[in-house]
Amino acid sequence: MRTKLSTLVLAIGLIYVAVTPASAVAKRGYFATDASSSMQAQHRGSNGYAISISGDGGFGFVSLTVKGHHATVQYFAKGAAARGRIKARFGGLGRVALRFHPRGKARLLKDSESNCRGGDTRVQPGVFVGKLDFEGEQGYAVIRASRIKGTVTHTERQVCKSSGGEEGEEGFPSSLGLTFLNATNETNGSSFNAFKVESKSRPGRSATSFSATVAESFPGFSVSRSIQATAKNSDAFFSVTTSHGHVDEATVTPPAPFSGSATYRRAVAKKSETWVGSLAGDFPGLGTVSLAGPEFCAEGVLLKGCNGPAAWLVRLFG
Repeated sequence: MRTKLSTLVLAIGLIYVAVTPASAVAKRGYFATDASSSMQAQHRGSNGYAISISGDGGFGFVSLTVKGHHATVQYFAKGAAARGRIKARFGGLGRVALRFHPRGKARLLKDSESNCRGGDTRVQPGVFVGKLDFEGEQGYAVIRASRIKGTVTHTERQVCKSSGGEEGEEGFPSSLGLTFLNATNETNGSSFNAFKVESKSRPGRSATSFSATVAESFPGFSVSRSIQATAKNSDAFFSVTTSHGHVDEATVTPPAPFSGSATYRRAVAKKSETWVGSLAGDFPGLGTVSLAGPEFCAEGVLLKGCNGPAAWLVRLFG
């Protein structure tokens, strides 16, 4: 159970890219985070999208995030993000060149967790002045701005006590059932995820979340597009057939922005698994992308011996 649940938690976390300050050496049972500085700015774009810019001087990259309509698109580019300046170019899509001007008094933030001690975190509000020109692919979102509200955050070095274990595993409620589905195609950089929570005490009551991501790389920058959808009482959206503690078949039919359906099948006699169907997703700036088909390599429960693309299904009960 510990190995399977660790894999499940890791897979859920792949929707987002997490960047944390570099760790420094500390005495046993503790770890240290170096001092860091980051900048964030937010503005409205066209067609109901919100656009944010962020940069971390310690990593030398700038990200531009577009959110709206059950979708998130993140653009990552090499650039400058230090000393109150954010500067980067996102290929032919646009560029950012902003300088921060503080406004008002900085706010002091204290970590609510008790396992960290050390320096303070200060958030300085202000205005970024300069130029932000961006037009997403196919014109799905456009922004032209010369003045944007934002913040600069400074965090001093901190020393934190290690938790000493894998949090969340021992605390997993035995009354809940989890079904997690992941299908990935390395050929076009697409990935689909479905996560279903069921209650043993209330059969028929469930909730399901669906997400899909397409990752692309271009000279000087990269793009990660994701779409999401949720459903309650979701047997109609995510049905599973099991036998002898294994998943034999699972079918997903997610709501918009997805379309179509896909089915996972495990053939015990042939020792094979398949992930096929008409499932597709509508991604901003990219259009419709297929999320199932014979190009997916299928593996049941554990990822072993699958070179390249993979689809795998894990069903766990506490």
